[in-house]
Amino acid sequence: MFVSQSIVRHIKNIAFILVLGTFLSGCSNNNYKKKNTNNKNNNNYSVSLYSYQSSFERIVHTKYIKLSIIKQYIDWKGVHYLLGGTTRNGIDCSAFVQLTFKEKFGLKIPRSTFKQKDVGKRIKRNKLYPGDLVLFKMNNNDRHIGIYLGNNHFLHVSTSNGVMISSLNNNYWKLHYRTARRLLVRKSIITFSF
Repeated sequence: MFVSQSIVRHIKNIAFILVLGTFLSGCSNNNYKKKNTNNKNNNNYSVSLYSYQSSFERIVHTKYIKLSIIKQYIDWKGVHYLLGGTTRNGIDCSAFVQLTFKEKFGLKIPRSTFKQKDVGKRIKRNKLYPGDLVLFKMNNNDRHIGIYLGNNHFLHVSTSNGVMISSLNNNYWKLHYRTARRLLVRKSIITFSF
């Protein structure tokens, strides 16, 4: 299977950040106490240090989610759409989302798009975060679901092209976009398995 150089480079960068993040978080101490409570500079420093660590952990978490989603894409690219399908012989959008969340994040979610639309917390489109579910409504009965990757892109199973990455800026997806749901929270980083 051919993997583009940019994806390989992206995976290597993310792996480095994850290793560095694991090392640095192991050295951190959340029970930090100031020795001199009268010195305002010490207090500012500890808040600043905590803020930096929190930002760093958010970046690592985001990269971990993106890497997990990209790995799922690489593993499933080319698998065609099959209504009701749940295997590499053919899979539909809701089964792919269910499988991805189970395999990559250890989360069990419902099988149907109708039920998946109610899991997690509702998120506004301008607040999307990698790993959020993006839902579309085609008509009264047809629904579609994918997993947000970042930069207005999402992973899904297209009826015409199978497992693929598409842009939310595409006129078709803009027209049919319905809502987004967040299931992954920062405190639920699972394990690093590559």
